[in-house]
Amino acid sequence: MFAVYREQRLNGKWNTKGKGSPKQATVNSEQSYIHAVFAELKRLGEWEGENPLDGIRQFKEGDQELAFL
Repeated sequence: MFAVYREQRLNGKWNTKGKGSPKQATVNSEQSYIHAVFAELKRLGEWEGENPLDGIRQFKEGDQELAFL
């Protein structure tokens, strides 16, 4: 289910600010946050199943170019 959301998000379907599609790094950050929420819920005993995001790989990001001031 998250994989479908992620694909739609990259295609601009879930864009609430009227801008273009988000970058892959943004979607990776969202995935990390949601994964952490389920991990914490499991730790607190509020979630009994497996983390639904286990096994979903993040997008591979290119190396960032270093910027110097």
